[in-house]
Amino acid sequence: LVLGSLILLYRQSRFVAPRFPQATLRSEASTNEEQARLEGSTEIAGSVALTIEGADSDEGVLMLAIYGSEKSFADQTDPQWTERTSLQNGTAVVTLVLQELPEEFAIVAFHDQNDNGVFDLGSSESIGFSGTLKHDELTTKDAFEKARIKRPAEGEIGAITLQ
Repeated sequence: LVLGSLILLYRQSRFVAPRFPQATLRSEASTNEEQARLEGSTEIAGSVALTIEGADSDEGVLMLAIYGSEKSFADQTDPQWTERTSLQNGTAVVTLVLQELPEEFAIVAFHDQNDNGVFDLGSSESIGFSGTLKHDELTTKDAFEKARIKRPAEGEIGAITLQ
């Protein structure tokens, strides 16, 4: 019982700063989406738009990762999909291809102001999650459950607000 309590206490008290691998699962459709976005189109067949807002500045980049399991979310390792994009007026719009998304998943997005690929605790970098998860709940046992969402329908628009 004591050992179990210590393990639980350790798991809940550790914080792994989000960092996203450079490998990105991007299909040819994702490349076509980028081209359409550059040309001003906002709707791509078989996709959803995700708006991330609330960054304090346009300095640095927005990092986004999608996790399909509780373990990868808790460890902030092995995301199923990642994106690195610029900000305009504190906002970024990312197009997600539905066929690349798992049925249920969690999203982590953060404003990487110094572009070092890591969320810096104690800095002015902001972070946001899908679902109802808040920044101070990231290390709780049910963090993935609070962040988990179902794959949206085609054409839907989702939003994450950075905190």
